[in-house]
Amino acid sequence: MKLDKRILGLILVCLLLAGGCRPTTEPVVTAAATATPAPTATPASTATPAPTATPAPTVTATPTETSTRDPATIEWVRDTTQNLVRDPSWAALDGAHALDDGLLFAAGGGYLTCTNAHGPHITFYGAWGVQVEMEIVEGEWGAFTLFGVLPKGEWWQGMRRLDLNVQAGEIGVSYWDGSKDSPAFTESFPASIGKGRVTLALRHVDNQLIIMVGEDEVARLADPGLFPDRLAYMGGNVPPDSKLALYHIYVEREKGQESLVKIAGLQTASTYRPSSPSLRELADRHGVSIGAAVSASPLRGDQSYAQALAHEFNFLTTENALKFGPVHPKQDTFAFADADTIVDFAEKNGMQVRGHVLIWHQQLAEWVEQGNWTREQLIEVMRDHIYTVMGRYKGRIQVWDVVNEAIADSGGAMRSTVWYKVIGDDYLDLAFQFAHEADPEAKLYYNDFNAEEMNRKASAVYELVKGMVERGVPIHGVGLQMHIVLTSPPNWAQVAKNIARINALGLEVHITEMDVRMPEPADETKLARQAEVYRDALQTCLDAEACTALIAWGVTDRYSWVPNTFKGTGSALLFDEQYQPKPAYDALYELLQSHNSESQPQGQLPALPAAIADWPMQIFEIINTLRAGQNLPPLEYNETLETAARLHGEDCRQRGSCDHTGSDGSTVKERVARLGYQTQGAAEVMVYEHTPQGAVDWWMDEVPPDDPHRRTLLGEFLTEIGIAVVPANEGYYYFIADLARPQSP
Repeated sequence: MKLDKRILGLILVCLLLAGGCRPTTEPVVTAAATATPAPTATPASTATPAPTATPAPTVTATPTETSTRDPATIEWVRDTTQNLVRDPSWAALDGAHALDDGLLFAAGGGYLTCTNAHGPHITFYGAWGVQVEMEIVEGEWGAFTLFGVLPKGEWWQGMRRLDLNVQAGEIGVSYWDGSKDSPAFTESFPASIGKGRVTLALRHVDNQLIIMVGEDEVARLADPGLFPDRLAYMGGNVPPDSKLALYHIYVEREKGQESLVKIAGLQTASTYRPSSPSLRELADRHGVSIGAAVSASPLRGDQSYAQALAHEFNFLTTENALKFGPVHPKQDTFAFADADTIVDFAEKNGMQVRGHVLIWHQQLAEWVEQGNWTREQLIEVMRDHIYTVMGRYKGRIQVWDVVNEAIADSGGAMRSTVWYKVIGDDYLDLAFQFAHEADPEAKLYYNDFNAEEMNRKASAVYELVKGMVERGVPIHGVGLQMHIVLTSPPNWAQVAKNIARINALGLEVHITEMDVRMPEPADETKLARQAEVYRDALQTCLDAEACTALIAWGVTDRYSWVPNTFKGTGSALLFDEQYQPKPAYDALYELLQSHNSESQPQGQLPALPAAIADWPMQIFEIINTLRAGQNLPPLEYNETLETAARLHGEDCRQRGSCDHTGSDGSTVKERVARLGYQTQGAAEVMVYEHTPQGAVDWWMDEVPPDDPHRRTLLGEFLTEIGIAVVPANEGYYYFIADLARPQSP
């Protein structure tokens, strides 16, 4: 095993069940998987061995003796009407760039391997092939890659993958069979390949693989079991500082048998159309969080994904970017690029962030799982990991899943993990204590699945967190994952009872990973039933004493983990693959609308979303700090002025625009007087901005004498202030500060 790794080298691979790829700066680094792991069987991504420029043969593949046909006798029909390279799904892959006439994979300082698992793939019951036109734009080699089975567990486990590696004068073949973390065989064959574009084809006939360059057959191999499920995904593999272009991918079929080979997963260019008000605006009015698990790849590459996310959700979960393996691949190496992308996006758009997950038994770095640790050594590993990861995002990530799925699936005992076996029962207590030390202001959660109803596992979770509370462990809440099968939804009365007993411990509850999968294809009846399940979940949460968030495990069916994990099922999320809201979205929307209208008395202001609840005080402190720098006395905070500002902000939100005159023609002095504030004078400053600091910077970035906002905030006559932050849209807020001087008694 060690020798194989030295011969082949190590590369980064992003074998994503959601599809993706990313560059690294060194060969051995773990990337975050964009697909969401199942509670029991989890896809992961780690460093993957690459074929070398001249692969050394290990096992020679030979033609099968049981084939009944000679592939050379087949008449092929090539479908040139569908160039799979042009499918928009490729745009969501890190390192993939659209060209006018194709697609470019560009590797940085590390290897880049992409798997388009959410784009076009081939299903077949007869002879088929793919023809690829490609070019090594920079570097010595590049590979077109086919997957017959995507991995589950470690990056290589169960995987069936074939790389067709093109370089001058030869083509290399490397095959992984999922039994180990190196190829089962590699082979190289002479081929007429020079500089510039080359046309490569792979044909699958019965149990044979035929490799073509142009019209010349260069190799014929026995199929080692590459496509057991009769489907094939596509991708590319590029070494460091190299570029590989794909210009076309055409599917080939046997003449007269075309119906036996189909292209699935084709995507059309989609455009998200925002609702008004948005789902997050309705949730904000009630002070509840509506969230989604987020992957960095589509966030970077799919504009509709980013738009839907920013407009509809006020809470993000880092889907895979902060799991141990992806973020801490080696003991002395951390990889924060994906998490930085997600957190930066959330801050820009005024969203709360849930860091998922610090300690878990899956997607764990191999160096941890395979280490020969003492208790003290593994505790130090845990401490260093938590301090480093949380320390980087201190004050920026508000909620953390500290430990995930520590209870065995049966619910009767602790799960046997490296953490439990080496450290012992108290590993959870230690993890939460380290997390609290790393960021004392963050809310800390225990998260688990199949523990929603009043069952054995739910009781085990309850006893676990109850003991932690009694021991004084800093825990703030419990996450109920809520991965639901449409045909067997939870008993919501039982869920409500379970949430109530957790709340009685003084702990909050979040629904953290909700999806509702159904047998495909979806139809009107199934979608209507799914809508009822989502509605029941939110209603149960809203009715609880302290259930404050519902988070879906993804934004759109386009990137859902469900179809690749639970074969024959899908359509599990709120938006379909074209970003159209489904009946489930409508159900949440209508419930929040009715809940708001029923629960808020006339004139009562909605609670501020948790993500921005402290923004008025942040602005207040910034302004007084600036005043102190000018030797001015501090302003006093006045809640009546805050209420006046918030009422005006709500008026602006409903109108969709804002100025200093209310929709009823009122001035700021009239608005504060209505609330009983008797003033000698009043003024107002406002701005449409993303963040508290951005709002103050805008007010202060004025040059005298044209500086009305600056002079208002740094004047001496007005002595009191109240500040409002009202969500507008697309991550912007109305920042309004009302200032006044009260009448003397």
